[in-house]
Amino acid sequence: MRISAIKYFSLSKLQDSPTHGKNGSSKVGVLRVVEGRADQEEYNLEAHTCVIGAGPASLVRLQGWFKPKAAMAITRKGDSYSATQLGGKALVNGQRLNGRHDLKDGDVLRVSGLTLEFRMKEIQ
Repeated sequence: MRISAIKYFSLSKLQDSPTHGKNGSSKVGVLRVVEGRADQEEYNLEAHTCVIGAGPASLVRLQGWFKPKAAMAITRKGDSYSATQLGGKALVNGQRLNGRHDLKDGDVLRVSGLTLEFRMKEIQ
């Protein structure tokens, strides 16, 4: 019984909802592909943690040989997002990512040959 309560708590924390703004609208972080190969042109960052990498659990899947399974994690807390390097080479606005970086609207991420732009987007 105790184990199931822990599982429920963990799942509910991961399925956090987007930030709600005025007039019932919500904001969510978005990664838009600027350069490189990806499965989609845009990725909504709705989960608590989204991974960029070649692994099967990655939201943004890196394509090609010798890509790290987990290169970067994007973590949401309330209405703010942060990027953390997990493996490989990662740049934010042309600067090497060491540790954690709080993302701002318009930041450019470069991860293993893929260039992404971070934006906050209103959703209804």
